[in-house]
Amino acid sequence: MRFWCLLNLLLMARLALAQSPDAGSIRDETVPSRFLGAPRAVHVYLPAAYLADIDRRFPVLYLHDGQNVFSTAGTNAAFGWGSWELDLTADRLIREHKIRPIIMVAVDNRGLARMSEYSGHHGAGTNQGGDFDGYSAFLMRELKPFIDRKYRTLPDATHTGVMGSSLGGLCSAVLAWEHP
Repeated sequence: MRFWCLLNLLLMARLALAQSPDAGSIRDETVPSRFLGAPRAVHVYLPAAYLADIDRRFPVLYLHDGQNVFSTAGTNAAFGWGSWELDLTADRLIREHKIRPIIMVAVDNRGLARMSEYSGHHGAGTNQGGDFDGYSAFLMRELKPFIDRKYRTLPDATHTGVMGSSLGGLCSAVLAWEHP
């Protein structure tokens, strides 16, 4: 019995140390979509300042491959890439005054359909691509308005960005080009 009590106390102490008072928090959302034909899971990082200053508004960064973005993704993230731990990096950079506090919205991909959703129109003689227009419409016409309504954002283009890696990076470049 003493062993289990000691083990429980050690686990609680470790959790308390892991939760820094200046750490952001992550909220999971499900956003309905007529453009995608199904709801999409998104993960919203709120910096510690979001809860501390209820009158403040924040810039927003939208990220592709949402299953990989935050430390909660663990090592079993989509495609085996592991977690980017962007929440932990943002916490550190905010604490060091290297970036302003920011809201980050990580949009889950559709697994094997990721290639089609993140790329443009069908190429000649291929079955790849073609769902980018629906994904883009979801981001611009459904997700961004949803986030701007629910959270205290700075909704203008100057305070809105998009980011991804690999095919998600190319998708981000096209989105920024087509929707400056």
